[in-house]
Amino acid sequence: EEVVFGPLHEVLASPEFQGGTVLDAGCGKRTWILGPHKARYGLLVGVDVYPAQNTLADAYAVARLDALPLDEVSLDLILCYVVLEHLADPQAALDEFARALRPGGTLLLKTPAAHAPTSLLTRLLPFQAHHRLKGLIGIAAEDVFPTHFRCNTEHKLRAILGQAGFAEPTLHRIDQTYAYTSLNPFTYALGLLYSRALQRPWLSWLCNGLVAICRKEAQP
Repeated sequence: EEVVFGPLHEVLASPEFQGGTVLDAGCGKRTWILGPHKARYGLLVGVDVYPAQNTLADAYAVARLDALPLDEVSLDLILCYVVLEHLADPQAALDEFARALRPGGTLLLKTPAAHAPTSLLTRLLPFQAHHRLKGLIGIAAEDVFPTHFRCNTEHKLRAILGQAGFAEPTLHRIDQTYAYTSLNPFTYALGLLYSRALQRPWLSWLCNGLVAICRKEAQP
């Protein structure tokens, strides 16, 4: 888990965001990875398309990510955690993120990689099957949403980030197959061995997650 989540925690814990304004984009009830870092932020705003009893955000708004109820250049950091794959038009959301971020502000996102075996299975199975399969690992049906995978390769992700006005991102390939095999200790061990094997450079193209760290380009 240090390998998988280390790049995200490193950004979220940066002294740069001490007292800053942070947006949790597509947060739902809460984005768990923000919990250890919440105390250092000045204001944590949550936005999602449905009303949720968010237990972490200081403020919560029901809105689309391509129409944020926020002023221009009002944010220091945006976290978008496993959300882009659910958007029919991720470019519009990234354009809106760039509008709301201050020059030099940071966008941190995590999204599945479209070519990974788990993502291919997701795309092949009917949506109702997603409910049943994710229910086996403790994910409630109301927390399962349709996926589009419109920008879920490194090439496409770099392209739409650049079009939105973000500088060349730092990309990390990560794998969480072990999280999908936690039915019992045996399957979990197999999934963990598989995820560890994908840390090898020549197998990393099979990783099922992408983490992107990017900066809004400063005004000339």
